[in-house]
Amino acid sequence: MSSSLINIGSIGTVAVLVLVALTLLSIWSWTVIFKKYFLIKEIIKQENIVKRFIRQGGKISDIASYSSQLQYSPTAIFFSKANQSKQLYIEETRTELSKGLTLLASIGANAPFIGLFGTVVGIMNAFSEIGSSGSTNITVIAPGISEALITTAAGLFVAIPAVFAYNIIKNKINDIMLGVEAVLKSLE
Repeated sequence: MSSSLINIGSIGTVAVLVLVALTLLSIWSWTVIFKKYFLIKEIIKQENIVKRFIRQGGKISDIASYSSQLQYSPTAIFFSKANQSKQLYIEETRTELSKGLTLLASIGANAPFIGLFGTVVGIMNAFSEIGSSGSTNITVIAPGISEALITTAAGLFVAIPAVFAYNIIKNKINDIMLGVEAVLKSLE
């Protein structure tokens, strides 16, 4: 018996495909997470600049003139656009900022099931080995069981960060947009 934790040669084709799919989904979700993290960080920084400017008595026309320097601030962008409905702008901006979140939610919801598919196949392989060898010795069933546990863990490893990130990002976007609404209402 091998002293390594996982004997790669004993992992079946289905488990390898499941692990490859989960790896790709993980990369995809982390890409969205990092993009959204840096975007939200910049939006919050620029929104704070705009709020500070308004609190210090700055003019709305000045905000519009600085919109090229505040290209991530929804408030500054609103003032640089002429004759746009406030509510329509807020909804369009919320929709734009939320792009990619459906992907995170889908990965978070489906990755455990993809891992579970690998689990079922691993258990089936373990039972198949029991049937063909007529033995329930640990060396006979271990490869199938380890395959099942690895794919289960991989599915959860992909899903949990995606779900956490989805919830955090969604809440941050809501906070940003509530702040934008408050600033725009205060200037009516």
